[in-house]
Amino acid sequence: MIRLFLPLLLIGGAIAGFFYLTDPWMQEVNTLKLRRDELQEVLDTAKQSREIYDALLADYNNISSDQKTRLKKLLPDHIDNVRLIIEINSIARGLGLVVKNISVRTSEQESAVADERTVTVPEPLGVSFAVTASYDQLKILLNELANSLRVVDVVSLGFTAANESPSTYNVELQTYWLKT
Repeated sequence: MIRLFLPLLLIGGAIAGFFYLTDPWMQEVNTLKLRRDELQEVLDTAKQSREIYDALLADYNNISSDQKTRLKKLLPDHIDNVRLIIEINSIARGLGLVVKNISVRTSEQESAVADERTVTVPEPLGVSFAVTASYDQLKILLNELANSLRVVDVVSLGFTAANESPSTYNVELQTYWLKT
């Protein structure tokens, strides 16, 4: 009887030991394997992101300093009112025009969402001025502003007609800058 009972007792003890001792360890091992797989996915994503970063950095480094200067002029990373006024004034002076009543205003539309965004969105900057010119001179002035490196949108154009040929035009422009 002991011969029959002892092997059954040992087999029962082994089964009980498996369920009470080995099985929790196996579950922990399985949990750790799942965690390892998740971390491997994160590591693969990080490697892909690093490759994309390296490629973009290489592209950025291939841009000449002259082109970088032109990009900064196209879409500056700060508001430089003085340089903008000088640029508009120099274009007008090249046409023999005098710019008057220049005013610059920034957009005051700040929101809580703006702080949470990850993509840099260009912020508008309004510029208005008056110029006394003929219609043809005004067209040339607007064309020169459009062909300058800075992105400029004409928002409004008003005029005061006079009996003489030159009229006074009130021009309102909108340009942009990257808020960093």
